[in-house]
Amino acid sequence: MEEKGTIHIHLLTELTGNLYSEESEWEEDWSESDEYGMPLDGTELADYEEVIREELKRYGEDDLMQYFDGSESIQGKIQSAVVTIENKDGILYGCTKLELNELLSQEELQEFTEYITGQYSDGWGEGFEQRDIKVDGGTLNVHFWHPDIEQPKMYEKKTEQIPTKPEKQRP
Repeated sequence: MEEKGTIHIHLLTELTGNLYSEESEWEEDWSESDEYGMPLDGTELADYEEVIREELKRYGEDDLMQYFDGSESIQGKIQSAVVTIENKDGILYGCTKLELNELLSQEELQEFTEYITGQYSDGWGEGFEQRDIKVDGGTLNVHFWHPDIEQPKMYEKKTEQIPTKPEKQRP
């Protein structure tokens, strides 16, 4: 009998950020007194992918399933939910990497994406966005949640699976 493999799903939400400049080329449009900094979208944040990824490593990999207290059916299907970033077509996304035993139903997916959105706004993401990431010429804060956040985009990450051979039974 062939063993079921782990299903890898990525939930993507576009990142936003704010760049606080030490000295800026866009100073005439923005001043240091602007407490929110220069807003950046996922396309602009792609230029900072490497330093954001490094900061994520320093922040520590955290399995968000350890905090999930929702449906037992979801807990039984999701092995782990780890936050990272992913560059897709030149846009930097927040990415929750899921490892599942089986796919979620539509209702379970809705419940889980609400949980992840909550983690991005008030939990894990709130802590990360308060980290000052030093970049050339200033400081960057990255937001996994923002008021205009859309429903996470979902796609299955294909992995190479080595077919298993059935064990030979002795007569």
